[in-house]
Amino acid sequence: MQGVADDMVCDSKIKQGREEMKKIKCPSCGSYEIAKILYGLPYFNDDLKKKLEAKEIVLGGCIVYEGNPEFYCNSCEISFKYSTLA
Repeated sequence: MQGVADDMVCDSKIKQGREEMKKIKCPSCGSYEIAKILYGLPYFNDDLKKKLEAKEIVLGGCIVYEGNPEFYCNSCEISFKYSTLA
């Protein structure tokens, strides 16, 4: 039963994350068509494939630096950090 509860919590967090992404606005063009940048060596599964095809996630490469951008605008194709929005 614990596994079912864990799945429900995970699904809730995923939905909450998607809602938060809809609120992020590109600082350059004002679009809300924003993708999260995923760094490192990803584990490719069906879920990741769907998110890549839907442009919810873009791959940022394997080299991870502290100052890497967090988001990518699908409209104007710029990358930016969340801190630039504050």
